Amino acid sequence: MGADAKGTMEHLDMVSLDGDVKLNIKGVDETTRTHYLEFSAKDAEWRAFHNKKLVRKIDLRLMPLLVLMYLLNFLDRSNLAQARLGTLEKDLKMKATDFNLATSILFVGYLLMQLPSNMLITRLRPSLYLGLAMATWGLVSACHATVTSFQGLVVVRFFLGFVEAPFFPGAVFLMSCWYTRAELTKRISWLYSGNALANMFGGLLGAGILGNLSGAHGIAGWRWLFIIEGTITFGVALFAAFILPDFPATTKWLTEEERYFAAWRLLEDINEADEIKSTSVWTGAKLAFADWRLYLFILLQHMSLLSQTFQYFFPSIVGTLGYGKIQTLLLTVQTGQYPKSAAPQYVPGGSANAVICMGVGAMAIVLRFVHIRKNKKLAQADSMALSEEAENDPGRRATGFRYVI
Repeated sequence: MGADAKGTMEHLDMVSLDGDVKLNIKGVDETTRTHYLEFSAKDAEWRAFHNKKLVRKIDLRLMPLLVLMYLLNFLDRSNLAQARLGTLEKDLKMKATDFNLATSILFVGYLLMQLPSNMLITRLRPSLYLGLAMATWGLVSACHATVTSFQGLVVVRFFLGFVEAPFFPGAVFLMSCWYTRAELTKRISWLYSGNALANMFGGLLGAGILGNLSGAHGIAGWRWLFIIEGTITFGVALFAAFILPDFPATTKWLTEEERYFAAWRLLEDINEADEIKSTSVWTGAKLAFADWRLYLFILLQHMSLLSQTFQYFFPSIVGTLGYGKIQTLLLTVQTGQYPKSAAPQYVPGGSANAVICMGVGAMAIVLRFVHIRKNKKLAQADSMALSEEAENDPGRRATGFRYVI
């Protein structure tokens, strides 16, 4: 739920009268209470019309910029693959598995910053936090152009992962402040399109820069690649810090009615009080670690990412087909020269990737049926709670948490 709704809500009871959902709200100012009760009293047709209108406006303002930011996030993370096609390895005297280490060290920094970032994002303005994080990783990305040794490259890659970590969870948090649970799933899939776009444009940018700027002003082409892409990221970050919205209550491009409606529909969606003072962070952490679903999601995410890691080495695989360097980049990949005995193993690699993908799909289907079963149990529990409280509060609606299927 958005921070604006949390700040005004101390208690929320959902009641039902003649099939229409109404809100009995305590702890909010009179103006907010009046607007929320007005929205609750509207018919389904009015809600559907205004909801569609509002969501369209949010989509146009929020999603294109977030997709662009994710595109640059992934591009700055993976452009080492295009740089390798230039004179990167020769200039830094890299050998053997040095490139693999430079690629993987980024994720060490990424993992270390994930938890602190998730704790910070809820206490700061999302627009400024995401804009600052993006500007920082743009600067760090441009710093690749200054390294003169493999050791320096490893250090820069580590810090690049560290400063890139806040973006994705921060973007999901920001979207959750605007979209209902059902809407959020589709928007996350839109956000992921930035990944595919980065793969598409990465090779095109690499071909243009390495093909035309190699040696310009005495600077190697791969250094120009990092300078240009880092500068683009920094420029977009400054734009994003001023354009990204924070929360419905503080957004100027919404009318007053739309601001209240945007906050109300999130309250109506969760269908229960957001008791932010009911438990401590430590208690919440213990509840999370005791939930078996957490470990299942970790496994699913691990397998999903594992099936995508070929992106960082795909250029080397395609390079064995014999295309020139620029032609290979135009296929959105880089090249690498192997002796025949060390050529990539297409059949084992492709088979392993297919098995992992099918495993992820199978586990996702199983998880869907598990959630359906859990929803039935939750419905039974709500029915029991409703029957127990019917004598004291006949109008109370006990519907609570449900998994979105």
